Amino acid sequence: MKKIGAGKIAAVVAICLVVGVGVASLDYLPKLFEESETTGDSLLAENESTEEAIFDESIGEYDGDEMTEEELEALTKQDEDEDIVFEDEVAQEDQLGPGSLSAAAARTKITFVVKGVRKDNINVGDSFTVKVTTDRKNIKGGGWANNNPSCVAMNSATYNIAKQTGTAKFTVKKACTFSIKFTVKEPSNVRYASTTKTLYLKSYPVISVAKTNKFQSLIKSYAWASFSNVKTNRKPTYESALSGNYRGGCNGNDCSAFTGLVIRKSGIDTNFPGTTTDKVYNYLVSSGNWMDVTGRVQSNNDARPGDVIITRGKGHVLMYVGKISGFGSVMASASYSPDCSRSRAPMADKQSYITGYKNTTNNGKRYAIFRHK
Repeated sequence: MKKIGAGKIAAVVAICLVVGVGVASLDYLPKLFEESETTGDSLLAENESTEEAIFDESIGEYDGDEMTEEELEALTKQDEDEDIVFEDEVAQEDQLGPGSLSAAAARTKITFVVKGVRKDNINVGDSFTVKVTTDRKNIKGGGWANNNPSCVAMNSATYNIAKQTGTAKFTVKKACTFSIKFTVKEPSNVRYASTTKTLYLKSYPVISVAKTNKFQSLIKSYAWASFSNVKTNRKPTYESALSGNYRGGCNGNDCSAFTGLVIRKSGIDTNFPGTTTDKVYNYLVSSGNWMDVTGRVQSNNDARPGDVIITRGKGHVLMYVGKISGFGSVMASASYSPDCSRSRAPMADKQSYITGYKNTTNNGKRYAIFRHK
């Protein structure tokens, strides 16, 4: 029998008074409590022995204080939580140090900010800065690391412990995937010797200035400067350039024939096929000469002259040409039609935004943008 608390005594007294129990009836209560205490003492001693065994088995120690199941569960969960390795959204790598397991487990928080470029729009030749901040003043030191120096040069790197900030400057040498790491040496009261955060980035190719100039010169020479749905006659310069090359349908009024001719003759890709659009798409995907940049081209500012766009579920191909003086669009194309009555000669495209075709594909079929590496 368990001990009866003061609250329960008051409840019994109140019930007795309500039902009319006399004072004489209350004389029995002390005897009841005395008996309860005697019985309770023996049971309590037995329970304590049992509880010691349970706690010894559960957590390996027991300090003699009563502990509820909820408290035991919370203590066990706390022990488990201390063993969980924190992971940052980009990458947080930790090395277990020699510190005591009872020492503080919180790691230094490391934050990156990329300046000078957009993180998803880094191109060959770009220079950019990465700023790092940490949230602990008493760390022992900090250092930078560049995992791919053949791709990206780290020009300088600093870190000020007192100010908890640092910067590193980089220049992109080629298209690649690379990572930048910053590591702090944790103070002695942290159970981890060091904390590292990794920034994963990707750089994209850029066509040389000479090839870009040649490309834009050919566009202006081969294509009409304004858009028209009914212009089927080709420029004499384009007609002459088609000699000996793939003409496609409608005697040369063909999107893939026009695209292939310009890409080859500009020197961007001399192996670019003269063939149908679906086979052009297969070449772009599988040749290894082109990179799919669909996700990172969000506007004309992200596009580069010579980018090739596939739309209509691999049914149409056109080119981003950039701003050309006297030319009516930043894109150029030609178009085939089955009976050739609605075919178009090469000309400035009706669409002035590279992402404009993203929402005009047939039922959301393939839309992709490729750039030569």
